[in-house]
Amino acid sequence: MSADDAAKKKGKDKKNAKNVPQVLQLPDSIELTADQKKEVKEIQDKYTARATENREKTMELTPVEIRKQRAEATKAAKEEGKTQAEIRVILKDLDSSLSADTVAKLAELRKESQTIKTEFLAEVRSVLTDEQAEQLPKVREPKKNAKGKKKKAE
Repeated sequence: MSADDAAKKKGKDKKNAKNVPQVLQLPDSIELTADQKKEVKEIQDKYTARATENREKTMELTPVEIRKQRAEATKAAKEEGKTQAEIRVILKDLDSSLSADTVAKLAELRKESQTIKTEFLAEVRSVLTDEQAEQLPKVREPKKNAKGKKKKAE
């Protein structure tokens, strides 16, 4: 296979990955066998409708301008080497222009997205070898009733 063919194939793989919601994508570092690819695809198909619906609801709630600002801020922060925690703070500041109701709805959608990802990864783990499973992202369980548990700054 020539370098051009390899580049086209890689581009095609990325294009196919775009059809799968981001929360259902595996890290590029995990090399799957043909059988594993088939099984993972079946698992992805099982969760795609829920993930897509969740994403569409999020898009409806977030104005285009805010989405653009979030994308630009995330890109700039990553280029500056900021941590995920620092990026979350920046994005939270951008969301401050949204109504409290919208912010609450977005938080619920994020929790649902996390639930979908957790369930998806749990099923995918059964298909992977131990070495491959170690490369999966660590998923935190959604916080339950965290309100009121934060200590107030004195």
